[in-house]
Amino acid sequence: NAEYKARIEELEKNRADTSAENAGLKARVAKLEQESRQSQNDFSPKELVNITESVAVYSP
Repeated sequence: NAEYKARIEELEKNRADTSAENAGLKARVAKLEQESRQSQNDFSPKELVNITESVAVYSP
């Protein structure tokens, strides 16, 4: 019986550790997604069109 209690305690500790790690990873993913959206918004379609037109006009 003591073996089972010790094993249960170990599993509960591992679960708590895993939950804490998952929370940290979720926060990191959210931050990276936000940064990704921000960097995508840094380029407007107008700028991309101008770059494309410049390349097309000046290509040999």
